[in-house]
Amino acid sequence: MVIAIIGILIALLLPAVQAAREAARRAQCANNFRQATLAVHNYHAAHQCFPPGLIANWRTYYWGWSWSVYILPYLEQASLYGTINFKSQYWLTGGCEAGAMSIPVYNCPSDPRAGSWGEFCSNFQQGSTPVEDFRVTNLTGVADSDVWGRAEAQATNRNGMFFANYAVRISDVRDGTSNTLCIGEITGAPGRHPTDGPGWFQPTWYTFNCQQTGLGINGPGTVPGGRPASDPVDGDGGNRHDEMFGEIGFSSFHPGGCHFSLADGSARFFSENIDYQLLRAITTRDGGEVVRQSDF
Repeated sequence: MVIAIIGILIALLLPAVQAAREAARRAQCANNFRQATLAVHNYHAAHQCFPPGLIANWRTYYWGWSWSVYILPYLEQASLYGTINFKSQYWLTGGCEAGAMSIPVYNCPSDPRAGSWGEFCSNFQQGSTPVEDFRVTNLTGVADSDVWGRAEAQATNRNGMFFANYAVRISDVRDGTSNTLCIGEITGAPGRHPTDGPGWFQPTWYTFNCQQTGLGINGPGTVPGGRPASDPVDGDGGNRHDEMFGEIGFSSFHPGGCHFSLADGSARFFSENIDYQLLRAITTRDGGEVVRQSDF
């Protein structure tokens, strides 16, 4: 009888304990967003602009680093930042090694794969297997409100805060910094390299670290949204990275939604049931939409 009562008490207490742990993880995740966005603002104070989403030159096939690299000195990661050869390209010697490091601020404690390896492209192996290229991130820049694949993932002239070859200034955020998304939460999905087998596909903090809100929050292309292992990110006959950027939107392992930071430096939890038009409106920095804080 005593054992039965103890079992019942444990069964009653366990959900409460799990909920308390998730609340703590969610609070830590929100704090990570605030720290990263504060670093973005410190970058702006030093350079009179926010960091670019990516520096790239399609004509010369030059690919550089994401916004999340440029703010490393403002996240107490100056030593790591100093190891990067910015005169090279991100995948060459003196460039790619830093991408093997996991940055705690960029990880969500609720994600069981936080800070793990992701498969990014061929011949970038830095982990123990060919599909372990760079460390993944749960914080990605908000680039645009429309859906696109990798070919446009870092294109110029986007309507969000981070995109290629342009450094947004506060004066560019005419919709108001308190009404404009800055950084959003993201997860990954199981995938398959054409020759090296199963891997994990998720943005890396190191490069190509932007996403669009057109897929909503916790959509079907995410693990929390229900993407089955039977439908891996393998390109569906095309490019697997196009599939990743075009199907894995903002998402989290927190029940019911995910975190975003706003351009004013605050962090908020947004419901996966948010109205699409409202999500689009708070994505654009200069869309002219009339949005009230009470709307979200």
